[in-house]
Amino acid sequence: MEENSSSSTNPAWQNCSHCPSLVFSTAAEFERHILDKHSIKEGTIILCQYGQNGMCSALQFGDLRKAGFKYHIREYHTYTRTPNESWTFYSSSQNLPAVLNDPNRDVSQMEDVNGSDNEEIWSAEELTSIEDKLKKMIVSLSDYCNERCANLIVTKTDKDYVCSDMSQLSLLSNLIKEFCTKCEDVTGYCSNAMNLALRSFAMKYIQTLHTERRSQLTASLNAERWKTADVPYELQSAITKICEIQEIPPNLLYESGKPDGKYLFINKESYALVGTVQLLIKILLEYCDATRQSPIIVQYLVHCMLELLRLFNSRCCQLVLGAGAIQSAGLKTISTSNLALVSRSLQVILWFLPMIKQLLEKIHSSEVSLSGFVAIESDIASHKQEIENKICLIVSNMLCSQLTGWDAKPPVPSQTFRNISKHLVKLHEALIDILPPEQIKFIYKRVHDNFKDKLREQLIKMNIVANGSPQHGVVTSELTFYLQTLKTLRVINDNDAEDNILYDVWLN
Repeated sequence: MEENSSSSTNPAWQNCSHCPSLVFSTAAEFERHILDKHSIKEGTIILCQYGQNGMCSALQFGDLRKAGFKYHIREYHTYTRTPNESWTFYSSSQNLPAVLNDPNRDVSQMEDVNGSDNEEIWSAEELTSIEDKLKKMIVSLSDYCNERCANLIVTKTDKDYVCSDMSQLSLLSNLIKEFCTKCEDVTGYCSNAMNLALRSFAMKYIQTLHTERRSQLTASLNAERWKTADVPYELQSAITKICEIQEIPPNLLYESGKPDGKYLFINKESYALVGTVQLLIKILLEYCDATRQSPIIVQYLVHCMLELLRLFNSRCCQLVLGAGAIQSAGLKTISTSNLALVSRSLQVILWFLPMIKQLLEKIHSSEVSLSGFVAIESDIASHKQEIENKICLIVSNMLCSQLTGWDAKPPVPSQTFRNISKHLVKLHEALIDILPPEQIKFIYKRVHDNFKDKLREQLIKMNIVANGSPQHGVVTSELTFYLQTLKTLRVINDNDAEDNILYDVWLN
């Protein structure tokens, strides 16, 4: 017996199966209703929930983007496909549970699915048909069991969140995985109902968690005074473990019992940090753990991590480079030490990002897109460079402004160059406890180069040339004093040629 595989389509957009009181006049209205009322939206990610128990049976898995969501609705929900012959468990001529539970009926009295007595000899064609229908019945049974169990999860999700932490969500995930595996072993068929229910449940739990963490980070940023904060030993112990094995471990434990430190040590290098960066690192580690505990929503977790990183980077730029912290946290001004501290904090984030990518590539390489990390890493590096440029610009402007009133005459050193020396010392005091020596030397080199250019312009305006005149001697003495200040601060090496600036300032 051959089954007719042809099917027809019927409009299904006039009414919503979840909202029977609504009547739609066009398919477009129906599509908008599905998007607004029967989907989960987070950024550009949309998960369809139009179907029995709040699950879309057509969505196997993965996230629908906005561009393809209308196509999905039109393909699977705007019209119903009615197969001419599509036998399922519910199409059986016998009520199997009633038959099996009837004590007065012998199995030998049962008719086969075609209505003939079992004593009749079946043909090979009929046996093939029966075998095919039994397979479909097993599939329907599997779907039925999975959907009933999935309904338990969906019902809990609608009422409240039964998981209080990620470990409970992980336990639920493992139980569902074991259940689905055993069902597949028995029936030879994998139903997706439970996975869809788990995905919906996990999405709602993580959405709630992410909303809380985003609020915490925003509040911390707005209250941040951009001063060095002590590093809890719990965080230091976690970072030390990551440094030891050069990756984020599967079970990261936070140790306690020791006093807090002034710096965060990463590979034996000290990092002065603001408190908000410490909070961000803890949240990112929490999300990394969540990708292991609930891998079914790993892409959404990646989206959440990137959102927090963008929030931190952009808000830092507004508060520090844009001086927004003067209003939000009541700072009198944005100092070079504030700028240096943000720069150092961003360096920690840049160190941490490859660790996150390594973890995700190792565990979820085939099911997650990490392209967003490349963009955010570039944005943070650019922000860090802008901060260093700002530091150099502030100090260079201070030094250059002193030269406008300089007369190049005794006594030497003049008050102008004494003031320049004081600015150089103050900059060093602001940076020495925050930035590493090599970075400080790099900043001073840029300040030094800018100062040379400005001094050269000033000498041209004053018509002073290297001709051995008394003014030439004054300039030489002033620059010798300036160089000695730089050497005292150890921002230039002792073996650097002293006559570089003495020579360069006279070049046109």
